[in-house]
Amino acid sequence: MSPAKYNFIFLYLIPLLLFFSCQKKEKTYIETVALNDVQLTKAKPGDWRYSRDEPFQTFEDFQKLDKIKPEPGKNTIYL
Repeated sequence: MSPAKYNFIFLYLIPLLLFFSCQKKEKTYIETVALNDVQLTKAKPGDWRYSRDEPFQTFEDFQKLDKIKPEPGKNTIYL
């Protein structure tokens, strides 16, 4: 190889390679929380889900429900 080819490699290709290899893609919020979406295991006897059969609810179904709004004088939540 001639010295000119070495100059080209060191001056252009190596910095270009380092520049593109060091960039990290920022994950969006949705991509980050998607890691929490795991399939539930099949319910076993003794599990809460095993003894209760609840209908499936979509987000649109939830939005159609009447919302609970605070009223004057009612500001305590009992657990």
